[in-house]
Amino acid sequence: MKPADAKETSAYNNAPLPPCTIGLKCADDPSIVECLNSIDDDVSVHVVITPSERIERLLKKRSVDYSLTEYGNIAKSAQLSIERAPSDNVIVMDSDTCFTPGSIRKLREALLTSVVAKPSIRFETDSYISEVISRGRHAFNNRPDFATCPGLAIRRTELTEACGRIFNPLIRWPEDSALNFRMTQASVSMAFVPVAQIVHGPIHLPHELRAAFYYGVGKRLSVEHTPGRETPEEFPGFLINALKAPLRIRENLQSSGVAGLLLDTVWQGIYISGYHAQKLLGKWTIAE
Repeated sequence: MKPADAKETSAYNNAPLPPCTIGLKCADDPSIVECLNSIDDDVSVHVVITPSERIERLLKKRSVDYSLTEYGNIAKSAQLSIERAPSDNVIVMDSDTCFTPGSIRKLREALLTSVVAKPSIRFETDSYISEVISRGRHAFNNRPDFATCPGLAIRRTELTEACGRIFNPLIRWPEDSALNFRMTQASVSMAFVPVAQIVHGPIHLPHELRAAFYYGVGKRLSVEHTPGRETPEEFPGFLINALKAPLRIRENLQSSGVAGLLLDTVWQGIYISGYHAQKLLGKWTIAE
């Protein structure tokens, strides 16, 4: 790894390439080894982990810089990985994902002209249901106009000036959706770099359904802490969405088949239940 103030020359118009840090968040996940092994550029690395002796041993053995945070707050982990990065340019990653060769360099080059750059994401599969989930995730995460993690590359200072705190720890999940809303409000430029690709391991049904609930909780938290946040989960927005259901049914049948339609229907129901569980119970609210 090069010193944080070192600069390289990019093939992109021979412009100097600023230093960059991979901000990596990890719970007790041994697949972080594959993620670290996929880093193929001269960058620094800072990992934010929840308490785990085996992950700490692994990182110490590799001399990887890391810090600790509590379990259960993805947004806080992501924000800490950015704040503690020695470089202003940061790529936010998850431990269960990997870079394809050359992707880090492509994202770094994109940051020469954009405040934010996002890669494409490929979701691996190991079963029929994970393939169905993969198709839905692929369609959502590879939208060119929507900032999604993992792999989101940012110019920290400029994005903070435009949007405030990049990931709000009060909004635990999903960390990227609330950021995307504020980026849109602030007209922050974002480049979609499909040739830079992140590979995500297979997602299984229990994980996907838990994610639906906590994404709903997170959306309600975002409404509580983000002025002007849209609320289609409320009446009359919920009714309008219900009236649009036949259109969504047709789209899902065309893109994902009957299984994709059933998954989307169940997912949406669990998501809405998470939203209203937080609204009624306030169980996941964090004191400021």
